[in-house]
Amino acid sequence: MSPPPTPALPVEILEEIFLCLPPDEPAWLMRASLASKFWLGLLTGPRFRGLLPNGGGPPKEFGSIGATVLCVVSGCDHRACHEGPFWVVFVGLDKVGGGCLAYEYESMFSPARKRIKWSEPCHGLDHLADDAEIQQLPPVLIGDALHLILMYDDDHIEILKYELGSKCFSLIDAPLGETHIARDVILIAMENGSLGFAHVDGSILNLWSRQMGSGGVAAWTDL
Repeated sequence: MSPPPTPALPVEILEEIFLCLPPDEPAWLMRASLASKFWLGLLTGPRFRGLLPNGGGPPKEFGSIGATVLCVVSGCDHRACHEGPFWVVFVGLDKVGGGCLAYEYESMFSPARKRIKWSEPCHGLDHLADDAEIQQLPPVLIGDALHLILMYDDDHIEILKYELGSKCFSLIDAPLGETHIARDVILIAMENGSLGFAHVDGSILNLWSRQMGSGGVAAWTDL
């Protein structure tokens, strides 16, 4: 007979545990938030952020967010970084002024310098619809850009792109034009370095890759 499942800890106990993490090391909370959807909702919610010193992390005008931890070492593919300098990027929706926001945090581990503060916000896409919501999955890094899925009340979707170098936002059309698919899609990094889009339709997996055409224009290719 298999042992009974371990009971879930009460939210209050989880909050106490997370509050024990060093307040000047936001990457620890960032990594914890990527462990599960429940932890992501807890750590980015207004209740927990109100318990943190100075509000903790980016300002509270964020609506739904996507976040990731990257490596700042040149040439690193950012896939399995556990030590050394890191870079935290929050991309979210501005629930106060509209559009999108991005905040960045960089920690340089050296005796001479350690920056512990968030960047000034990068704004963009002020025309974004009010009902937009970011899919609560980690962003997909392709090249020098983060990609996230934007969902709307009518279940149609778009892809939000944030370029780390230029600090610019843009929107990419999804390869599917149908509605009511928002809960059944994910973005993935393809082996050839391109952005992938996967949609599950019953027992069928549909896959697209966004590749640069001969005319220099990127387009979706059905795989």
